[in-house]
Amino acid sequence: MECYGAEQLVCRLRQHVVASSSSSSAAAAAGALEAVARVYEHAEALAVSARAEQVEDELEASVALLDACAAARDALGAMRACAAEVEAAARRGDGAAADAAARAYARLARRACADVRRQQPHQQRRRRSESSRRRDDQQAVGGGQSLQEARRLTVVVLERVVAAVSRRVGAAPGTRRPESGWSTCVARAFRRSARVACEDADADEAATVSLTSLPSKDSRDGEAALRAQRELRALGDTIQQLEDGLELLFRRLVQCRVFLLNMRSS
Repeated sequence: MECYGAEQLVCRLRQHVVASSSSSSAAAAAGALEAVARVYEHAEALAVSARAEQVEDELEASVALLDACAAARDALGAMRACAAEVEAAARRGDGAAADAAARAYARLARRACADVRRQQPHQQRRRRSESSRRRDDQQAVGGGQSLQEARRLTVVVLERVVAAVSRRVGAAPGTRRPESGWSTCVARAFRRSARVACEDADADEAATVSLTSLPSKDSRDGEAALRAQRELRALGDTIQQLEDGLELLFRRLVQCRVFLLNMRSS
């Protein structure tokens, strides 16, 4: 794909990120991940038209971006394991195990949110440096600039992926149930509530996770527990979908870095 076509992919990614800015659903996050991976599939077309200093900038920034992507992927894997443990505990009727697993999920969610946010000051400093350089050289356009924008958008998408599974997770594709919260899944299996937070930098938003105390043995509570188990399995499937998207993106980022290294050494 030529540089112009690759730049169009970056433009579509930007439009996708802006259009989905008000949505925290897993489906929107998965779509954004696919769009980012598509851009980096054709990053070579952007890199060949970049100037030498832009290549150096992207090489330096690629390390932090790879780290952020890997951290998000690994966090989602651990959160998926916790969701499976809660589902298994609900099936066994083990309230203590479910409580421990759900609290571990909440801790992982908070840590993942913090890890992704650590990229923001780094990206802001780099953006100021790049803006200053563009003022000094008005010819700094083309593929190098598109790579810079793709990198910034990637950080935004990573944050949204983590937020989707930290606060509210939609049902897995193919299920009949509409979007439901992690709190709803656990609440249907366990009645008493505890509160865990994944706060935004600019707002106090929290996810309520209902824990402990197994439901009674009457038919209504039994049906609620079965529904909760199904939704917890759907939660795991949703996280798996996002995890797969992050793994694909990670491989594309590695390929982009290798190409940039080859460009520098050639």
